[in-house]
Amino acid sequence: MQFSQLSPHRADLAQTVLGNALLALAYALTAWAMIHLIMPSTYAVPLYPSAGLALAAVLCLGYRYLIGVALGAFVTNVLLSASLGQTLVFTSIVLGVGSAAQAALGAWAIRRRTVEPLILAEPIELVRFYSLGAGVACCVSASVGVLALKAAGAIDDWQRASQTWITWWSGDLLGVLIGAPVVMCFLGKPRSIWVPRRWTVGLPLTLCCGVMVLALTRVTPSNVHWPQTTLALIALLLTGLLGALLLTTSGRTLRIEQAVRDRTAQLDLEIAQHRRTEV
Repeated sequence: MQFSQLSPHRADLAQTVLGNALLALAYALTAWAMIHLIMPSTYAVPLYPSAGLALAAVLCLGYRYLIGVALGAFVTNVLLSASLGQTLVFTSIVLGVGSAAQAALGAWAIRRRTVEPLILAEPIELVRFYSLGAGVACCVSASVGVLALKAAGAIDDWQRASQTWITWWSGDLLGVLIGAPVVMCFLGKPRSIWVPRRWTVGLPLTLCCGVMVLALTRVTPSNVHWPQTTLALIALLLTGLLGALLLTTSGRTLRIEQAVRDRTAQLDLEIAQHRRTEV
């Protein structure tokens, strides 16, 4: 049965349920791929695009999609803990709630400090987007996750806990810097601004991120402090900054094109009205 055949309330409910299921699946698959490609034996990785996916989904689709974020994080951590021989179900629930809280805080802070619609074409918009959605909000999941894992005995001592927190926070931060703009190219509104950015923003960021992931596949928990690891993380940060530059450039270009089209339409209307007056 199609959504159009249902009542408006049931159609909206069905769409929300399906959307949350798809979001959870995308979150879990992305997270699982990153964990097993980069550092398969830890709960924190240097790059976690699922954090960017979660923030972009909540920003573009609404808070009702926090369920999909929590479910995707829960499934990811249950499977990860099982692969490590721990099966931390309750802890995974806490981690899922932490991931959802992070996305909710980031979306709330960005909406509060930016102007709708969220175009991300001006430097001040990007500063607020990245500082609040990445820098500040990403402290939530890292803090909740480390404390929950420490309480469950999955982390032995506080020195390892602090190292895990830094890796967790930086991985989520880079995931938001790179992942959120890519996802918003598909979910963001107005569509006239975001759809063209799939080629000017989404594709370059995805390609650069893919190269960096290949570099990080050489990293293991025993060599995370090697120089090449630091260089790879710096390259990821530069990729995020590249995304900010692409967003600003493409956004301003699209605004100029829209202004030219509007002015051209206005002039055509004035010319048509002038001709009718002469007749």
